[in-house]
Amino acid sequence: MAIVRRDPDRYRVYILSEKEGGVMGKVKFFYGAMGSGKTTKMLAMFDTYKRRKKKPIIIKPCLDDREGKFIGWGVTKSRILTVDAPTYYFQDLKSELFELDFKCLFVDEVQFLNREDILLLCDVADSKNIDVFCFGLRTDVLGELFEGSKHLFALADEFEH
Repeated sequence: MAIVRRDPDRYRVYILSEKEGGVMGKVKFFYGAMGSGKTTKMLAMFDTYKRRKKKPIIIKPCLDDREGKFIGWGVTKSRILTVDAPTYYFQDLKSELFELDFKCLFVDEVQFLNREDILLLCDVADSKNIDVFCFGLRTDVLGELFEGSKHLFALADEFEH
């Protein structure tokens, strides 16, 4: 089996031999316009992974305050479904992520992340064999890519619109 590794400095992906590593998780970016159902899809996927005992968690930057102003644990709700899910609202992803216990990671509002945050998520997938599902907007109202989205388009394994 060939192993694929990301090169964050050059945004290249290259293949390693089987002896240099094991199976890696994947990073998948789900993107769409506001109100297109990204969070609803994330909550449905989260529920499926939870029922299968995959130990998922949802995280999002604390600057997202649609459900209230949270730092630490709060909730994510869908405007379409009548369900909500526990969500960890982080201020500094690098210092907070590994304090959490998870085997599958859902990241909402990923467009607000920076390059270092995206590289950290890719490292989680590559080195810990954990699937990372990212949900967010592609561009702002002027058609410019958000920083987090730009780096995900360069580094994610899969995309879904």
